[in-house]
Amino acid sequence: MVAIAALLVLSAGAAGASFDEVNVSQLRGTQAEVAIAVDPAQPDVLLAASNSIDLQSIANLANLMRTYTSADGGATWTVGLGPTAAPYGGKKRCNTGDPAPVIDATGRQYLAFLASACFSLESLLGIGREFDVARLEVASRANAASPWTVAQVYPVRSARFDDKPAIAVDRSPTSPHRGRVYVSWTRITPIGKSKSDRLLIVLSHSDDGGATWSRPVVVQDSAADASTFASIAIDATGTLFVSWTTVNRFVFVDRSTDGGEHFGPDVTVGEAAGLPVIPCDQPSAFGIPAQSQR
Repeated sequence: MVAIAALLVLSAGAAGASFDEVNVSQLRGTQAEVAIAVDPAQPDVLLAASNSIDLQSIANLANLMRTYTSADGGATWTVGLGPTAAPYGGKKRCNTGDPAPVIDATGRQYLAFLASACFSLESLLGIGREFDVARLEVASRANAASPWTVAQVYPVRSARFDDKPAIAVDRSPTSPHRGRVYVSWTRITPIGKSKSDRLLIVLSHSDDGGATWSRPVVVQDSAADASTFASIAIDATGTLFVSWTTVNRFVFVDRSTDGGEHFGPDVTVGEAAGLPVIPCDQPSAFGIPAQSQR
């Protein structure tokens, strides 16, 4: 199966609302979970990334992400490997995807992603498996031509599984935290065999271009709500907003007025539409039919 990550981008010099569909990746295998960022000072400069799974070689499983850069508004693209994951626990780690890109006001590029123990015969057989299947890291570089520098977001030794990161930069000239980079994600911790794992939305920030990160702050009020899919927005005053969903399909939002140090009470935005409540073994159990390709 060949799947490509295609983005609809405005063709260079195109008139009116004409759009061209561009094959960005030009890769075999599966390109999924695509995300893209635009340079606010140079709108023709784009940074995109995707998960990239090519099963034709075990070596390909050492880096499960690809980056895509464009300097002409998306007309042409350069494809690169994802950043090399930083080691931890005295062991090499590999890039496992879930990319989240952003570009700050100076043109500095950031890419949040997950890193885990590298694939091996032992890991495929489940020998010595770690709970920390994935931990959050952020790569940064001065521009598309510079090498990536990678840092783990507030490294800890405890068992932990990070997932679904979101990233944003405070670009407002009137904000007291201008230039601050925020990353939010789902932190999953094991509770015990008799209880479900805890899924919490947490947030960390960096004021030195992604070199170091603050101790994560728990955003949500209730630890009983299993939450995921964080999203970040920042207004002109520097007020930070984080939204997320729960496994019960409720959508929440919370805000911080002190740069992500503290958050107020959660606000329920609404309830997301769900699939029909029909036993899975019956016809029409799912509202969206299964697709032949991802």
